[in-house]
Amino acid sequence: MALLLWSVRNQFGADGLPAEAWAAAADALLRAETTVQSAKVVATHEEDELALDGTHICGLSVAVVIKAADAGSATGLVERLVVEALWSVLGDREAAWTAYDWQARAG
Repeated sequence: MALLLWSVRNQFGADGLPAEAWAAAADALLRAETTVQSAKVVATHEEDELALDGTHICGLSVAVVIKAADAGSATGLVERLVVEALWSVLGDREAAWTAYDWQARAG
């Protein structure tokens, strides 16, 4: 089966989580994967438009180009590594986050 290049993206809400450490761990895991052509995982801090005190909302932005047979394989591997990176940072502590649906585009 031929492998295609897929551009995989997602945004995570990471309030209360160590977003910078999570981003660094995810970036390292993704870059170590041989099928990943490029990876950019960054912590984001956006101003909360509803808060009057200048509060920021923490998040994570994921953009990966990966070789895979199909979109499901591409997103599955990226998702697994991003979540694995969070657990490597948190250990056995419980955590909750929000995420959009994974997007994968060929090419």
